[in-house]
Amino acid sequence: MRNEQMMIDDSTKLEVFAERLLGESAVALDTEFVWERTFYPRLGLIQAAIESGECFLIDTVAIRDLSPLAAVMASQSVTKIFHDACQDLIILKAATGQVPCNIFDTQAAAGFASLSATISLRDLVDDTQGVKLAKGETRTNWLRRPLTDKQISYAENDVRYLFGVRDFLTDRMGDRRAWLDDEMKKFDQSSFYEPLEPRDMFRRIKGIGRLDGPQLAVIQELAALREEDAQKRDRPRGHIATDDQLMALAKDLPRSTKAMRIGSGVWGKERNRYNEPILNAITAGLAREDRPEMNTRPRLNSKQEAQLDICLGYLKGHCLAEGIDSRIVCTRNELTELIAANRQGEAHSHPLLGGWRSSFIGQNLLSILQGKKSLHLDPKTKLPRLQ
Repeated sequence: MRNEQMMIDDSTKLEVFAERLLGESAVALDTEFVWERTFYPRLGLIQAAIESGECFLIDTVAIRDLSPLAAVMASQSVTKIFHDACQDLIILKAATGQVPCNIFDTQAAAGFASLSATISLRDLVDDTQGVKLAKGETRTNWLRRPLTDKQISYAENDVRYLFGVRDFLTDRMGDRRAWLDDEMKKFDQSSFYEPLEPRDMFRRIKGIGRLDGPQLAVIQELAALREEDAQKRDRPRGHIATDDQLMALAKDLPRSTKAMRIGSGVWGKERNRYNEPILNAITAGLAREDRPEMNTRPRLNSKQEAQLDICLGYLKGHCLAEGIDSRIVCTRNELTELIAANRQGEAHSHPLLGGWRSSFIGQNLLSILQGKKSLHLDPKTKLPRLQ
């Protein structure tokens, strides 16, 4: 029989448990939620483990007020261990009202420890702890009660091994633990948790690069209208209107309800209600003198394209030699931006010239771009090195 004390299912228990966590040096955390039919994720469970090996489940269906956990999230003395922390932190910040700090993300840490920076928890636990976690509950309904034994075992296993994983990765990172700490500082910033404004949501729509100025202004208005409606109704954006529907309206630019192709979704089913707001959005977009600016990738000339290839070769070779996943360092687009910034004499403000990335690779990349260093193939290692 399971220990009922491990289930935190009322406010009093949560307050006592939160106070206990404040006395721990670290807590491993995870969340389970349902997000298929709502705009905002519905939190069903929070899992917590402490260094003694005990696992606890916080029943967020039974407990609506999770503010007692705010002090834990804010504590500088309690390390919060997650795997692939981003989504969990966004949900917990919304649930507790507190920007978290002192985060250890085992997935990011793996990227500094000669493993993949996108490794799954299941593979990481297998590789570092020799334990094979069961599959099967990722699509379960975490809002339904009572929880089954399989659900409980699955949930507990998501945090049970994180202390061992953390210790393994910390030993393997060595001095690079400071680099991980630097990387984790982004989660301490309130700006990380600020959602895009409704008028910026159009940038996430695939294919907008093919639209002209007036069409871009129209799809910006339409996407903002959809975003506000989805939030108000607490429905997924695609349930209101799909991206394809917005693209069709922006391309066709209908001036009457008869000319509109809306299709399915809330806008299609409730046309009498939405015809006028949609037409107003189209009219407003066409009437604008300003046009939204696109975040386009800088264009490189042939010499700069060659520099990009050299920088990519150095990035991959250096990361391979040092045992760091290149995906945690930078992307191809970020290298392109560095080259463009160097061309404008503004490379000093690029992210690769700040933090741990600067000493690891940024300064050498800048030396390559400025002709101070060149790249050669090491005959022994067959890896590129600087001279």
